[in-house]
Amino acid sequence: MTIKKPENLIEWLRALPKETEWAEFKVNNSKSDSVGKYVSALANSAIYNGEAHGFLVFGIEDGTHNLVGTKVDLASEKVGGESFLHWLNKMLSPSLNIEHCRHEVDGKFVEILQIDPAY
Repeated sequence: MTIKKPENLIEWLRALPKETEWAEFKVNNSKSDSVGKYVSALANSAIYNGEAHGFLVFGIEDGTHNLVGTKVDLASEKVGGESFLHWLNKMLSPSLNIEHCRHEVDGKFVEILQIDPAY
């Protein structure tokens, strides 16, 4: 499964009144351990709140939901010599389905991790 119509997803998430237990916004913080903890928490929160997915989005300000873009490029990040996304999938237990999308909006990049709940 891939993220279809990422621009619609971005606008839907930005329209939320605030961050939720299942949707987290960041600008440039992509420390591998922190991202792993967020992904795990978002998967658990999505199931607890009856949501189809959790979302970790880079390039959107938390308080304002302004689209500011990000320097994060998860597909090219490395952890211990392996790709970040492979490392993340390997380290999570139970294994989670995580979709990644990098999308450009008005010349600004947004990185999305769409996380299936942890059943």
